[in-house]
Amino acid sequence: MDLTLYYVVSIGLLVAGGVFLGVLLRRGGGKPRSAGQWLGVGMSIFLVLSAGLLLALTLQVNDGAYAPTGNGIGEAAPNFSFRLVDDDIERDLEAFKGQVVLLNFWATWCAPCLEEMPDLNRLQAAYGDAGLAVLTISDEPPDELKLFQGEFPMQTVYGYVETPELLPSPFNAMIDGRPVTFIIDREGVVRDFMLGARDFAFFQQTLAPYLEPTMAAR
Repeated sequence: MDLTLYYVVSIGLLVAGGVFLGVLLRRGGGKPRSAGQWLGVGMSIFLVLSAGLLLALTLQVNDGAYAPTGNGIGEAAPNFSFRLVDDDIERDLEAFKGQVVLLNFWATWCAPCLEEMPDLNRLQAAYGDAGLAVLTISDEPPDELKLFQGEFPMQTVYGYVETPELLPSPFNAMIDGRPVTFIIDREGVVRDFMLGARDFAFFQQTLAPYLEPTMAAR
């Protein structure tokens, strides 16, 4: 999920509120001296607090501390179809039952997505023979995804969906922000949900209980 705009807005509001508050207090000699100044001070304080709250929530989302309800943890993963970028062959999630699936919804315009993509490739290369299938799914046109692959070769199961709004819950969470990642065990049950980018070590630790013990030793 690209949170740049949220950072810019929240920091801008913090600065504006602080500057406005400082100007009002200087004009009043350090203390509001009229009803208008008191109102301005109150509005400035409210602006600063609101901006601080927005910044705190943005940081939580970026760290993955925030996760919406209805993330499907403990429930059977609903099936859905997607197409492979390379040959446009249709696949579905059900075909990967029996493997541990790391299902990642991303986009080429999403900076955090691009940051974690090398680690997703590395995971697939390192643990594919241990039963891991890393699925990276976008809703962008396949031509754009092929161009991206020309610059950044993909080792994951590289696919796309044309209508993300038709994805079953909880996978339609990709509409609200990316990257969104689900961990699905060999029986097809959703075991974990992550909003925001992660690194190789985090994914390795998270996946270890669902793969063979050999994974933890790698």
